[in-house]
Amino acid sequence: MEDTIISGIVVIDYESLDVVEEVHYTGTIEYPYIPTFLSFREGPAITSAYEKLQHTPDILMVDGCGINHPRGAGLATHIGVAMDIPTIGVAKHILCGKGDEPLEVGDVSQLVFESKQVGWLIKSCRRCRPIVVAPGHRVSMYGALAITKHLLRGHKLPEPCLLAHKHVNNLKKIIM
Repeated sequence: MEDTIISGIVVIDYESLDVVEEVHYTGTIEYPYIPTFLSFREGPAITSAYEKLQHTPDILMVDGCGINHPRGAGLATHIGVAMDIPTIGVAKHILCGKGDEPLEVGDVSQLVFESKQVGWLIKSCRRCRPIVVAPGHRVSMYGALAITKHLLRGHKLPEPCLLAHKHVNNLKKIIM
C-alpha cells in the first residue's frame, strides 16, 4: 500500500498530559514527495483527521516545519493558516538555517536563517540530536519554545507528537 497516507492526531490535556482523544485519517496519496513541498502531500490528510475531532485543541503541534522553511511557510504554517488555528512545527532535522548545537538536555539555541531567527534547536534527551521547533501560525517564537519545553517528557519528541507517531505506527501494523 505504497500510495496510502495515514495522519494521526492525539489531543492531550496540557497540564496532566492525559490523552483526551485520538483520531486518524487514511487515504490515498494525491501528490508526490517533493522536498520543501510537504504541505501539498500531507496537508489534506492532516486537515481530514482534524475534522474528525470531537475536542478542538487550543494548539496543534505538527511534525514538520513552521516558519523555519526556505519560503517562510512549512507544513505547520500551511495547516495553521488554512484552518486558522495556532500551530507549532516540530522537525527532526534542520531544513534551513544554522544554529549552535545544544549539548546538554534542556539546552536551547536559536536557529537563524538569512539573519532572522526562525526557530529553536532544543536538546530534548541525552542520546539524540536536537529537535527543531518553530512557530507555525498564531504562536510567538517564545511561546513555541515554552509550550514545547512543557511538553517534553524525556523523549526526543514533545508528548503530542510522540503519541501521534505511536498511534500512526500502531495503525500501520493493522492497515498495512
